[in-house]
Amino acid sequence: MVQMISRAAVFGDGIAPRSTNGSPRPKLTLPLDTLVVHDVGAGRWRNRDAATAVRSIQAWAESPEKGTPWEYNYAVHDDGSIVEYAGTYQAAHCLGYNSVTIGVVYLCGGISEGIITDDAIQTYAYLVRMLKRDGVLSPDAAIKRHSDLAIGTTHTLCPTSVSPRWTDLLTAIQHNEEEHTAMVRYRDIRYTNVWLVGAGPAINLSGLLDQHYARLGVPLVEDTHDVMLRSLMYQSGLTAGDLVRR
Repeated sequence: MVQMISRAAVFGDGIAPRSTNGSPRPKLTLPLDTLVVHDVGAGRWRNRDAATAVRSIQAWAESPEKGTPWEYNYAVHDDGSIVEYAGTYQAAHCLGYNSVTIGVVYLCGGISEGIITDDAIQTYAYLVRMLKRDGVLSPDAAIKRHSDLAIGTTHTLCPTSVSPRWTDLLTAIQHNEEEHTAMVRYRDIRYTNVWLVGAGPAINLSGLLDQHYARLGVPLVEDTHDVMLRSLMYQSGLTAGDLVRR
């Protein structure tokens, strides 16, 4: 399950993205057409949990060495969790593109040893779909590496830990969108029992599977579904006694 860690949980209640001189950074004008993938580089924040890594990045960004806080909009850890960083405020992650892109940094933790993990790839795919669903990204938004957009003297190889699996990342994003576009949850309004239709129908009496797909944003259709219900009950060997009326 993907864990989303809020900005307030990382930095404390009431925090808002602020620039070096203390003035608030502007909200982004949504939806945006590009998501930019970064990584932290050089193992600077390796072997730290997601929230600790982001707090460390913020502390470094506010130091005299750097001086540009709110580096990224979101962060993906290699344990599969997501941290809301600047969120939908303008961040400071890609010179010339901060006001028109979303920056998502990959936090290289102790698991990956420098190359993005399968869990993190799937988390990126989930995040892209959620940002499109919520109107942060446009439906046909492009996915770019920082190095694709570097301009002038800001040449970079970032994200070095993601680029070796760049095709895997793009494929996962595409597959995630296709899978969840085709999947629908169905609930019969007469019963508390829940069943799902995706690649193949399955009845779920506990509701746990439905809750899982609900967290993934799979849409729900509530109605009376007699034909589907009878078919699923037959396939599963269930009787009317297994159904719980509302």
